[in-house]
Amino acid sequence: MGRLTAALFVLVAATTARAEWIIIQPPSTGQRYCELQYDSSAPIERWQPAWVTPFATLDACEELRTEMVRRTTSPGRRERLLAAAREHEKEMVTQEKKVRHEWRRDPERNRLLPFIPRQRHFASRICDVSVDDWTNTRCIERTD
Repeated sequence: MGRLTAALFVLVAATTARAEWIIIQPPSTGQRYCELQYDSSAPIERWQPAWVTPFATLDACEELRTEMVRRTTSPGRRERLLAAAREHEKEMVTQEKKVRHEWRRDPERNRLLPFIPRQRHFASRICDVSVDDWTNTRCIERTD
């Protein structure tokens, strides 16, 4: 009976002390010139998970991390995203002008117009398209 209990204990301990791999990134220190700045020298305890799902092996973790770095650093990606963000902003400004024009015709809505802030041109966070920077990430083993 003692051996069976010991074997069961080892089996339970092995399943509860399961190691998994996660992708983490250093804490950001702000934005400069449309690029997020990271503090790679920060202690590892301050780094945050960059990917929610854990991986069973280091190879699986590194495979996804490498693919994300490849995708986010591909040539022309940032320019395409900036163009899409500018187009979206242009559509939003056009839509706002259309709505304001319609509201001016309605006396009830017209008196509310001064209280609605205007869309500022180039107010959208066009820089946000470049913030998903995976080059600063790492795969680490996490044991629970």
